[in-house]
Amino acid sequence: MERPTRSLLPLRSCAALFFLALLATPPARALTGVDTLKIPPTARDVSMGGVLAMSAGAESLFYNPAGIGNLLRPALSLTHTQLYEGVRLDAMSLAYPLAEGWGRLGLSLMAMSMTALEARDEQGLPGGSFNAMDTVMGLSWAGELRHGLEGRGRFGVTLKRVEQRIADATAAGYALDLGAQSNFSAAPRVHLGASVQNLGPAMKFSEESFSQPLTMSLGAGYLAGDALLIQCGLSHRPNDKRTTVGAGAELWLGRAVALRSGYMQLARAAGASAQTQTQNPLSGLGFGAGWRPIKSGLRIDYAFAPGNTDLGAVHRITLGVEFGRGRESSSGPGLAAAHRMNRDNFWRVQSPWEGD
Repeated sequence: MERPTRSLLPLRSCAALFFLALLATPPARALTGVDTLKIPPTARDVSMGGVLAMSAGAESLFYNPAGIGNLLRPALSLTHTQLYEGVRLDAMSLAYPLAEGWGRLGLSLMAMSMTALEARDEQGLPGGSFNAMDTVMGLSWAGELRHGLEGRGRFGVTLKRVEQRIADATAAGYALDLGAQSNFSAAPRVHLGASVQNLGPAMKFSEESFSQPLTMSLGAGYLAGDALLIQCGLSHRPNDKRTTVGAGAELWLGRAVALRSGYMQLARAAGASAQTQTQNPLSGLGFGAGWRPIKSGLRIDYAFAPGNTDLGAVHRITLGVEFGRGRESSSGPGLAAAHRMNRDNFWRVQSPWEGD
């Protein structure tokens, strides 16, 4: 009679995250800032429909810290994104497995910068130039929890320092991310994830204050066969009254090449005008590919988002590498393909890695 109770642990963890987020949600403000926290920086996650609660590996530190909970080796990820009109977004994340029973540590850094902008005085006359930059630094920890014979849950937390600088004005603050992911004994091919991002107090530029973009996300993934991953999810930003849904797929070919595609759609933005609600059908599309040389810890991911006709396309490139011997798997070497997602990190490179 004990196992059914234990099997509910991951569902309770996901529900607890959202209950905590609702309790901590501040009164809605007319203005939310730190746009860097609203832009997914990594190639693989964007190309698969932005199902951020299901992110895994070092890149998950930007969305759901639970995603590093079953890494067996240190992992480093570097991403460059060229956005619009001279704006660029760069991200770095590092995950490191500690000794058995101590979980995993993660460090992350994200910076959005732009070319110098022309300044104007109160009369609208040119007055030199100025720079603007957002930086987000995070320290994460994730642990693992076994439930049942095959099921495994992961949970994580990230403490972030957020800074936004425009010319000589600076706003700084702190935020918390919480996350959980799990699969189940009864359905080892199914994974669930939940995350709450940017729990923190308002930030202030001089006398103007703004909320951080609190985000709550749910996701689910299904492994069809040994090489096809399908996932879907939704995200809600209560301070912006904005909800998005997304879905995507990843197919591995020849154990070294991955093809990815996804779509993310704005489901609801309360209080927006009809014109604002209209979304260019191309703006939610994402396409991507990944390459991992056989018997190598290196991985290169690319994502292409068509965007809309006014702002143009967006390209992302992520370089990932796992190094060192790392921790031995506690799952054993003779697992069936359907259960191998407990080893290393299936959601990122599982299918190609097994059997190399």
